[in-house]
Amino acid sequence: SSGINAEWPLRPGNIVTQCLNQFGSKVFPIKPLIQKDLLKPVLEHKDGKVRDEAKALVTEMYRWIGDMLPKLLTTLELKDVMLKELEEEWSKTEKGIPERYTRTEQKKMEEMEEMEEEEGGGDEAGGDTPKEVEEVEDLDPYDLADPVDILKKKKVPTATLR
Repeated sequence: SSGINAEWPLRPGNIVTQCLNQFGSKVFPIKPLIQKDLLKPVLEHKDGKVRDEAKALVTEMYRWIGDMLPKLLTTLELKDVMLKELEEEWSKTEKGIPERYTRTEQKKMEEMEEMEEEEGGGDEAGGDTPKEVEEVEDLDPYDLADPVDILKKKKVPTATLR
């Protein structure tokens, strides 16, 4: 993360955004990207190109996890202006659907299609869209949150825990 604080590498940032766009949050996990020492410096960078690239990444993350992202971004303590800009971008986005699949996913989809054909087949015009959307909605918000030690907040004596 110290390299990111010095200067945001535009090319790798663009690649991360494209990977998330192409494969989705199941294949390309979002949790490692939501870190205070990673996102905040690039979203508040002095170079406009860097900020635009970071906004594109956050907007792509929003496509995949939706309303959970603003809650997670509150921990970053971003400026109000930046949050308003992001919300404007989010209002223009649609729910994410993978454009490409890994070979394992392709095999599973082919097997599912074969099973549907054997069962009498369904409407082929329906396509895979409902399955894809269902797949994206399986994301659990607790998977993205950082663990919190609740015992430190409560200051419970360790003798009572036994």
